[in-house]
Amino acid sequence: MDLKENPLLNLSLLHPFEEVRSLNLSAPGFDLFIGFFDDVEGYKSLKRLRNLEILDLSSNRFNNSIFPFLNAATSLTSLFLRNNNIEGHIPPKELKDLTNLELLDLSRNQLNGSVSELTHLKKLKALDLSYNLFSSSMELQELKKLTNLEVLGLAKNHFDGPIPVEEELASS
Repeated sequence: MDLKENPLLNLSLLHPFEEVRSLNLSAPGFDLFIGFFDDVEGYKSLKRLRNLEILDLSSNRFNNSIFPFLNAATSLTSLFLRNNNIEGHIPPKELKDLTNLELLDLSRNQLNGSVSELTHLKKLKALDLSYNLFSSSMELQELKKLTNLEVLGLAKNHFDGPIPVEEELASS
């Protein structure tokens, strides 16, 4: 279901579509969905979509309060949260049940802290953390625990040293 750029959307309209597998609510930077998640009911609508496999919430100015409501979507394989207002540490508790994720895009936010909070996502094949505020290049060694990882985006962060090369990440 592609509802991007639809300024008339009210998320309570999703109730009859609980079997939907793909949902695109990305906005092109025009804040079209600002206000639709201001009340808790908007977030609860996401919790009802338990069969959701692909969710794109890019460019909506969401903050960290979106995470607790995503945790119910345990069927998610692809989650796009790029270009929002997510800041601080990656919330491990809120992502702990998303173990089917193969693609996670957290680029263009204001995340910092430890990337090790993502190492329980063993099925990840693609991870984009570019354009954030990560700084510890030593912590990147933790990503070698993601043995299925094929694509890693780290551009435009604030790393304090050299980024380990592929061979260093692959070695045990």
